[in-house]
Amino acid sequence: MSLLKLLFASLLLATAYAFPCRTMSGDIIYPYTYFKSDPMRRGRRSPRSSADAEATSEPEPALSPEEMTPVTMPPTTAATTTTKAPTTTKATTTMTEPEPQPSGSSPMMPPNDSSKKEICIPCAKDNFRKVNAYRASRGLSQLTWNDKMAAEAAAHSKDMFERNYFEHSDLPYWENIAWALNRYGWNSVSEGFFEQWRKSSGHDKNMRTPTHKCGGVGIYGDGSKFYGTQVFSNRC
Repeated sequence: MSLLKLLFASLLLATAYAFPCRTMSGDIIYPYTYFKSDPMRRGRRSPRSSADAEATSEPEPALSPEEMTPVTMPPTTAATTTTKAPTTTKATTTMTEPEPQPSGSSPMMPPNDSSKKEICIPCAKDNFRKVNAYRASRGLSQLTWNDKMAAEAAAHSKDMFERNYFEHSDLPYWENIAWALNRYGWNSVSEGFFEQWRKSSGHDKNMRTPTHKCGGVGIYGDGSKFYGTQVFSNRC
């Protein structure tokens, strides 16, 4: 029974496929001719090879004038970063030409020839006394002179002089440095360095920091060119 139904359906399909039909315009066509002439109504299989792809592919539609216009991408801007220069705990440096001392002041010149390179201990101690007098005028405690710190300060001043540079040391102290071309000689070095440091905010802060307890000064020169170093510490 099922076989008879299948045969009957096949016969109807074959008849419909081959039987001529009349279109709305009056033309007579056969269904098999219609399906062959309208590929959009036929199922497509995926190509299995490049040859199949070429055989089944359709030409791309032509681009419109608007689509043919090149597109310009906006230029990219490289990101830039700025770095802030690191700050130092030591005071900024300065160049100075000290003023001459008033007449009647005690001489600071070393006992030997002033044209010879020297560490001027009298100059250094006079500078330190000026620091303590300045602190006293601000109601601050007096600093204690430390021979070891003074020797280290003098060594740094000498090193800057002999190697012709001007930079802070690696000493573990608060530090002020200065250098001067001084036509007045040793007599004005102590006063000149102190006044220059006092007029500079960073140097001035080092000299009057309340927590400082001790310090030292080292001044080195040859009678016309001088380098000075002050150091301070909270622990003595």
